[in-house]
Amino acid sequence: MKKYLKVVLLVCFIIAAFTMLAVGCDKKAELKIIDPVNLPETENIPDGTLIYYEDFDDSKELARVTQIVNEFGYRVLSKSVHGAYSDNSTKYRVTEYKDGKALYLENNTANGTDSYFEILSAAEMGYIHEQNYTVQYDVEYADADGTNRYITLANGYGGNFYYSFFLRNGGIGDYQCHYAGNWYDLDGDGTSAKGKDSIAYKLLGKEYDKENQVFKGVSLSVRHVVDWQNGGAVYIRVNDPASYSKGEWILISRTSETSDGFSYWNTDCGSASLVLKTGGKQNGYVDNIAVWTGTGAEPADKSNIYLKNSNKKVCKNHVFDGTDCNIAYVCKYCDEELGSAGHIFEDNKDDTLCSRCSVSRKNLEYGWILTELPIYKGGVKSKYLYKDGQGIEKVWVEENDSKMIIVSDTSTSQFKKYCKTLSKEGFDETFENKRDNNIYAQYKNDTQQVYLYYTAATKEARIILDKSSDMSIDEFGYTYTKTGDEKTTLYQIGLPYKKNKNDGARTNSGMLYMLKLADNSLIIIDGGDNKQFSDLQIDGMMNFMREVSGVGENGTVKIAAWYLSHGHTDHVAGFTRLLSKYHSQIEIERIMFNFPTVFSVAEETVDHKSTYKKLVGYLNSWYADKMPVFMKLYNGQSFNLADVKVDVLYSHEDITDAKEGVLAHDKDFNNTSLVTKFTFDGKSFIVLGDIDFAAMETILKINSDNTLKSDIVQIAHHALNYLNDLYSVIAAEYVLVPQSYELVNVDKIYTGSFDTAIAATTEEKVYYSSNGTNGFEVKDGKITESSFEKVWGGPYEGWSW
Repeated sequence: MKKYLKVVLLVCFIIAAFTMLAVGCDKKAELKIIDPVNLPETENIPDGTLIYYEDFDDSKELARVTQIVNEFGYRVLSKSVHGAYSDNSTKYRVTEYKDGKALYLENNTANGTDSYFEILSAAEMGYIHEQNYTVQYDVEYADADGTNRYITLANGYGGNFYYSFFLRNGGIGDYQCHYAGNWYDLDGDGTSAKGKDSIAYKLLGKEYDKENQVFKGVSLSVRHVVDWQNGGAVYIRVNDPASYSKGEWILISRTSETSDGFSYWNTDCGSASLVLKTGGKQNGYVDNIAVWTGTGAEPADKSNIYLKNSNKKVCKNHVFDGTDCNIAYVCKYCDEELGSAGHIFEDNKDDTLCSRCSVSRKNLEYGWILTELPIYKGGVKSKYLYKDGQGIEKVWVEENDSKMIIVSDTSTSQFKKYCKTLSKEGFDETFENKRDNNIYAQYKNDTQQVYLYYTAATKEARIILDKSSDMSIDEFGYTYTKTGDEKTTLYQIGLPYKKNKNDGARTNSGMLYMLKLADNSLIIIDGGDNKQFSDLQIDGMMNFMREVSGVGENGTVKIAAWYLSHGHTDHVAGFTRLLSKYHSQIEIERIMFNFPTVFSVAEETVDHKSTYKKLVGYLNSWYADKMPVFMKLYNGQSFNLADVKVDVLYSHEDITDAKEGVLAHDKDFNNTSLVTKFTFDGKSFIVLGDIDFAAMETILKINSDNTLKSDIVQIAHHALNYLNDLYSVIAAEYVLVPQSYELVNVDKIYTGSFDTAIAATTEEKVYYSSNGTNGFEVKDGKITESSFEKVWGGPYEGWSW
């Protein structure tokens, strides 16, 4: 009996234990419901508060990093555990320095590499980083293996991202942010200037010499002012009143709104840690590390320090980030979770919608992941939403990406039913197009714009919540009826290219086309490379645009639209460089492109990020008073610009994997190029950008031969890629080659499927942009060459854009 009782008690104990465990798990899994209006308030820290200060003088000499970590609460950051870009190789010690002590960094060794040493954690700095603040430190460089090495304090550090000013020991610097393996300038090129414009000359009166470590043995103070509203600034002082700069603070750098990194100048990027970085093989001393709120002078009183007794594991002030509904509010800097506000559903027609986020109850129950839009009935939905990129917004946040879901194994009837569902839910149809048994449509309501299309060959529907375009397709285009002697002319713009494979002063890429419309406005197609736009090329192109558009010597050129096939620099930078000089004399009415998202971990997907950021920064600076309207181009769109018809035949959404919802472009960013046909006077010009084989396969599958047939073809990717099947279908009479005649015909290293591309024409109808600018018009139903000009520019001489 006792044995039986023991067994019963044991079973009861086990059941109770599992019950308690289950209850505990359930409680942990449930989100606490909170009121988002009443989040915990954070402490207000007035400007001029000394947040942190360390001069190391009260410490004894410390020879091991573990001693320093224990003494000051610092942390060595590693690649595998903390996400640093390299493992720490620097040796740290607190040692005698001048009249006190300092932290000595030793990294000029055979294995020395970039090293990261956390001074203040994100939990400590988080709330401070949300407001304006100043970071200051003293540095004295010792031995190094070169003049490009440095020591700096990086702020806003989150492993994948940080801001920093690099004072290189040779006398130049860089004010930049680092994101996903790429560097983005915050100030243009000012700090990297040489000669008498160099930092070395401003501080020491010495011209920059790449062989001379001018700052070795010089005591310096560096001050980084972080002002989120007015931009950042860096000041440096030589701590010697007898120096060339007289021991005064000298302004070295400011952030610039036109820099390619300025859109990252906000508190949403990165995290908040303050990290001491050793930039390669460099030794040196660091002392008097100070952080204070605001942008004013350094607090004189060092006795009252806000983080004096800081617990690095606990936020002094939480900064909660979250949505209003089912995603938990979590502190950005310490990951403490508050809970969720939860949905509040209210009746709306035949469904219930959340009054906070407008999500449909049916969508949630059905598992439909594009929750802002009605459910598509039928087919197989992609596993993930495809992040579809943005437009020309000044500041990017991931939530502003357009979104796409793909439905495979669907049908024409199911697609049409979904279109009816959109109409029933209050969307108005603004566009419809049918081509090759494919259906394309656009719908709008007061707050949302949807572009969707069905491709018959693949039995797939693509539904895109377009959060990027400024207007609908019918609003974007316009028509113009040609009268009298008004002409439409296509130009292949002549650009400087390599004359042979060893020509280092020129490039083997770049492309630029221009359509002069009947109303004398222009369509610019791509932009050429930065290296192709010398001052002569810039002035020559500007004069030419004025001439063909008839506006006179000092007239304003009107660009009806700037079309960009994809985001590579050699298709964007050249014309942007022209705009840097002449933007006040050029009106851009429209911009149209379709770049993929920059919020991706796949390197090939963000190959355009730096160029894209720089372009957007310039546009928002130069055209702030009258920004061009933007439309994101998708397959199936068709509209007019004056007397020219524009038909989009392919966009990167077409090679997005239907099952997964991720880009599948064969690891080649060039396959994100648009393919578009421009038709004027009954003749067509097909622009292929830089597409490669993967894109070609899709293009041939979803378009008929008749759709692809064109009178004029732009050879893809500078005659590099093999696209035999596509060129055979296009069968163009005129072939335009954005490449050097010599590289194709003499060196024969850029031939691709060139023989197939020119098979339908004759040699005299093949034109190379290296030879000059050729114009083409339609007369009596035939294409004729109407004009020619030699290339205006010369070799590349080191300018930037």
